[in-house]
Amino acid sequence: MKLKVLFGIFLIISLTACSSTKQSDIAEEVIFYGEGEHWNVKYIYNPELYDEKK
Repeated sequence: MKLKVLFGIFLIISLTACSSTKQSDIAEEVIFYGEGEHWNVKYIYNPELYDEKK
């Protein structure tokens, strides 16, 4: 029982320590990769083109 409580506390602390509230703007082109069992994708994000096309 104590082990589960300690593990839960450790998990909560580690998750909150890893989160960041500071975000920065993307200045250059960024590439995101994704992959699944039957698919894969390469998404290229360019903020200048996004602002121009939206």
